[in-house]
Amino acid sequence: MSASVTRIFRWDLDKTYLDTQFDSVRSLVRTAMEKPEEKRTLPGAAALMRALKSGPNGAHHRIEVLSGSPEQMRRVLVQKFRLDGVEIDGLTLKDNLKNIIRGRFRAVRDQIGYKLPALLESRLGVDVSVREICFGDDSETDAIVYRLYADLCAGQIDEGSLHKILTAARLYPDQKARVKNALKDMPAVDPVDRILIHLEGRTPTVQFHSLGPRVLPIFNAFQSALVLFGDGILSVTALDEIVDSMVVQHEYTPRKLASSVEDAMRRGLLEVPAAMDVSEALKLQVQAQRPAVMAQEAAVDYPAVIEAARQRREAHPRQSNTLSMRRFLFGNSDPDKL
Repeated sequence: MSASVTRIFRWDLDKTYLDTQFDSVRSLVRTAMEKPEEKRTLPGAAALMRALKSGPNGAHHRIEVLSGSPEQMRRVLVQKFRLDGVEIDGLTLKDNLKNIIRGRFRAVRDQIGYKLPALLESRLGVDVSVREICFGDDSETDAIVYRLYADLCAGQIDEGSLHKILTAARLYPDQKARVKNALKDMPAVDPVDRILIHLEGRTPTVQFHSLGPRVLPIFNAFQSALVLFGDGILSVTALDEIVDSMVVQHEYTPRKLASSVEDAMRRGLLEVPAAMDVSEALKLQVQAQRPAVMAQEAAVDYPAVIEAARQRREAHPRQSNTLSMRRFLFGNSDPDKL
């Protein structure tokens, strides 16, 4: 990796960058058949990703995309990024066809066993000075995966605890081996500064408190940009371009943008003085808000958090009488036991 790289931005794809629907077989098939120009980018996401590519003082940033989308969609997704004017440095996709052929049906839906080894392996060879910011959404387990990745990189989890976590996450033996092998050569440095989770499913923000203060639920790309502005990563000019894309392409109103700033202040995503200054620069009329008390950094009970996430997924309100992808692939059986 080039010595000029100072930061890596790790992105999920579906419901983090793309407005993807895959809650039924019909929507899944439609998504798979879409042409690049038919795929919808979430408001402000492309402008945000473009702004993140180059850092201040000539620093070069890497953008790595790790997605559960199938490998067969690579060509379409690469063309979609090109249409959006976005330059990415890496695109890792899931080979679900291989999983099905091998009879690994649980792996079709599983994200921890797929993403955790990939994240750890991608960190190998990266200079310890390179910092990371991770983007995901609340439709899967992105927040858990990213926080676990950070703790493993930092050497905060002993071998016995790791065994319990990987067992709770129901990783396959080869997935467990990949995690352990990557950790053998991993310097004990926590590289993750922020974990930004898009609330596509409108999950209550309090649900993320157990994962600590660096896990920040956000409602749109503008709020992510506000966080990164506060961190000195984005300029006011970059924010203005993101806002412009949301107004012109997605019909965001000044009031809606102002509400995003006020919510960011209330939840401590951006300090009040900085929020007021940037609002003035962007010509948004906002009222100063009293920030809430932020969650404190603490050890995470990963087996409990993983089990709670599994239970929420199984009780998801979008599971209805329509034919779901789960029933299409597995009938009435439980793929978690396969």
